Amino acid sequence: LKKFPLIDTTSVTNMRFAWGSTDIDFFPAIQAPLCTNFESTWKSCSALTSFPAGAKLGTSASNVNFQSAWESSGLTSFPSDIDLSKGTTFTNTWRSTNLNSFNTPLPNGTTFYAAWRDCTNLSSFSSEINGTNVRFTWYGCSSLTSFLTPLPLAQRLDLAWQNCTSLLDFSADVFANWNPSTISTGIFNGTWDGCTSLTAQSVENILTSIDASGQYAT
Repeated sequence: LKKFPLIDTTSVTNMRFAWGSTDIDFFPAIQAPLCTNFESTWKSCSALTSFPAGAKLGTSASNVNFQSAWESSGLTSFPSDIDLSKGTTFTNTWRSTNLNSFNTPLPNGTTFYAAWRDCTNLSSFSSEINGTNVRFTWYGCSSLTSFLTPLPLAQRLDLAWQNCTSLLDFSADVFANWNPSTISTGIFNGTWDGCTSLTAQSVENILTSIDASGQYAT
């Protein structure tokens, strides 16, 4: 399957695995405002390099699941103005893609477990992350050189940036307003392991901002 037409999907509520592992290299601006489940919908579509900004994905629904939606696809870019505001679950969503940058707002996401893991071409990241589970999120993003996205509600950050070997600059803004409702044991276990390029100033930014938050990192 190489192409797919713009059919009427306005009443569809579940698209789990719909086009996964096909050879689609172009996808139209699908209108699926009521759909709540996009799990693995385009997973492993290795020929798919872009996605239309005009798509409506669960925009009239709630608690939308995007788990593995584009995992291991061929995406090199993702629209910044696509509305994913109703999404809550972003586990493995863009894992192992070829994204160069990411700046799509995800204001209501709660789970970002391995969301961009092993995106080895990802050099620029800017998004709104209010999630609590940020485990393995940027693990292995070996081209990422800086990180400044605030993570005010993160309860789990273990292995979040592990093996980000090019990560130089880590902003104090990441934890400047850190105030999670609870903190998981081992929250920083392996978080920066393998980040061999971090500057001394970045290490200071991490420590002093966590200290200033008044939270106890278990």
